[in-house]
Amino acid sequence: MVYCKNMLRFNLHLSLTIIVLLSACRKVDERPNWDVDIYSPILNTSLSLVDIVPDSLVQLDTDQSIRLVYKNKLFTYALDSFLTLPNKSIQKKFSIDNLVIDDETIEHNMTLGDIARQQGLAGAIILANHGNSIPISAMNGLSAPPFDVDATSYFTEMVLSEGKMDISIENQLPIDCDSIIYNFKNKNLGNIIIQDTFEQIPSGSASTHTFLLDTTELEGMLVAELLNFNTPGAPSGAMIDTNNAIKISVTIYDLKLESATAYFPTQNLVDDSNDIEIEGLDAELTQAIAKSGDLLVEVISTAEDTIFFEYSLPAVKKNGTSFFKNDKMAPAIPGDTTHLYLTYPMDGYDFDLTGRTMDTFNSFYSTMVASLEESGKLISISKQDSFILNFSFKDLKPSYVKGYFGQDTLSLDDVTSIEDFGEITSNNLQFEDINIELEIENGIGIDGIIKLQTLCASNNSQSLNLSHSLIGSNINIDRAIETPFQPSFTSLLIDNSNSNIVSMLNLLPNSLSCSGEIQINPNGNTLGHQDFATDQSKIEANLNINMPLSFVASDLQLSEEFNFDLANSENADKIKEANFIFNIENGYPLDTRLKLIFSDDVGALDSIDGLALIKAADINSLGRVTQNKNSKIDFFVNPEKMQKIMQSKYVKCQFSFDTKPAGQNLKIYSDYRIGLKLIADFKYHHTLQ
Repeated sequence: MVYCKNMLRFNLHLSLTIIVLLSACRKVDERPNWDVDIYSPILNTSLSLVDIVPDSLVQLDTDQSIRLVYKNKLFTYALDSFLTLPNKSIQKKFSIDNLVIDDETIEHNMTLGDIARQQGLAGAIILANHGNSIPISAMNGLSAPPFDVDATSYFTEMVLSEGKMDISIENQLPIDCDSIIYNFKNKNLGNIIIQDTFEQIPSGSASTHTFLLDTTELEGMLVAELLNFNTPGAPSGAMIDTNNAIKISVTIYDLKLESATAYFPTQNLVDDSNDIEIEGLDAELTQAIAKSGDLLVEVISTAEDTIFFEYSLPAVKKNGTSFFKNDKMAPAIPGDTTHLYLTYPMDGYDFDLTGRTMDTFNSFYSTMVASLEESGKLISISKQDSFILNFSFKDLKPSYVKGYFGQDTLSLDDVTSIEDFGEITSNNLQFEDINIELEIENGIGIDGIIKLQTLCASNNSQSLNLSHSLIGSNINIDRAIETPFQPSFTSLLIDNSNSNIVSMLNLLPNSLSCSGEIQINPNGNTLGHQDFATDQSKIEANLNINMPLSFVASDLQLSEEFNFDLANSENADKIKEANFIFNIENGYPLDTRLKLIFSDDVGALDSIDGLALIKAADINSLGRVTQNKNSKIDFFVNPEKMQKIMQSKYVKCQFSFDTKPAGQNLKIYSDYRIGLKLIADFKYHHTLQ
């Protein structure tokens, strides 16, 4: 739209100057007023079918006639239409499978002096002869008072599932010992853990007995008691040294604990590896590469000490490096749990889903190590303590998947808009010839069958179903080739010789709808988990329409809308009315009617309609325009209509055509245009201030 503001301003200034000069001799109080006619072009446009149809859709035949060639999408099914990775949480519970404390040895010496002090006169003789060699008579029923065996610097209590205890007695006395009877008790509980007899330990020698401590409860403070021992004495004499002793050594080792309150050394409490199955997948995947999404991990611990975690997915790799994370958890309050929440971005990670043995699907190999570091603190840990690992994938989107996608049937029920007819409408349009290629592109590594039950074209008032042999028939589609990637294409021709496609397109439809189904892998897993897809893969059906613009039409409408800013012109408030002069140059072989529709952002405000018929351009015997036809039409705009036009922001030029001669197909050529120049004879009202 062009509005000639400079011309309008010049005419107004000239008129005002003349009036001022002529009125110089008037009396000041007469306040003259007058009306002025000013001509100004307000719209100049040239419209062609080529202008309102996207350039990419227009082709010119060798004779420069117009052909519309465009692709209209019928339906698209992408990877996520039939395969989604579930966000379901997976839980793994790990119990402590190895709880140990260090091997410990506790020693106690029972000296000859200690024993002699318990034996009355015979003992007094031994004590009195320290450093002398004297005969020692045989003695039986000797004993010693209980003594503590203190292991509380290592543990205070523990329950063993397995373990061993070595009791070693070294006889440093100058006499042989036999029938040595002893026991060990828990000091608080008082229960006997071991009671045993060493039959004979000669002087200067040692003997060891080993005991299994299966399902044994031990306290850190034990009590040992020498219940009896005998000696044949030394009739020929023996050197008395009251510091010589019976040396008792207690060693506990190879302990497997059920629970303990102890000073634990550094150790792995859990060292577990297993396959984790992705549940909820309808497909059998052997590989997936993540495009986006997160791994959410929650670790729950009942252990009452700081626990260090290492979690790895050896077969889940990014840039060749396996997924590996480590962290630590605070101690749990006794009888309670502690939680650790972690989030790991998974974009770019390649999941091998064949499991640890590489012979399954939907499974990935994982390892988890929970360890305890030596802290010097007395803590309680039980094999009843556990670590629960909850993990789930949040918004995980694959960029690539491989495996067997299963057998499925997808429902087709799609509606697609057709906007390529632009601003063209018609009450009766008959194209001479149309052909359409139904092209199905399969970019997914699966075989399929497509069955269309209906294909329907619709405008706002009419609908028409396609009549063609493909309706209700199986259309086989081959799988795409992965290396090098190549989609498969299946094409079917639809034209006026095998269908009613011309009648469908004569409706100038604004939508196409289809119904039917797509069968995925109808023959099953024929290639052994070799289906594949990427996030760009799709099964897409397009209608490639080839339409020569040769038709018979009545009331074929061609329109275009322009911005309109008459209200912002200088002195616009003084405009009373106008006479619009339409100069039209018709280059189409079509009788034409013109309608102008004025509107604002809300909707239509007014229109100019009912103008005289614009005659068709002259054509030769071949139907080609030889001479454009010029028409001039006047239209009076009264003050009421003028006010509505002044409020407008937009104006739509709408041309309605009828082909001439009636009933004859006419080709439309690229140089056909219809031009409109609108000139307004504005009537301005002025009052001299």
